[in-house]
Amino acid sequence: MKDVRDIFIIIACFFICSILLGSGCSKDNTDAEEKRSGLTLYTDYKTGLQYIGNPMGGITPRLTVDGKHMRKE
Repeated sequence: MKDVRDIFIIIACFFICSILLGSGCSKDNTDAEEKRSGLTLYTDYKTGLQYIGNPMGGITPRLTVDGKHMRKE
């Protein structure tokens, strides 16, 4: 009986993980057709500074190669 319960728990965990990993990532036009990151580009129109946001709600400044905050031109 314990073996059946263990197998059921393993199958349930696999099912839950596959649902969580397979959802929440949408494609945007900056990604290759087969792989999409779901990142969004935000621009502060008053300052022109740009930020990158992810689907989970995080946001970070978009930086140039020199490490300076990127500004829309």
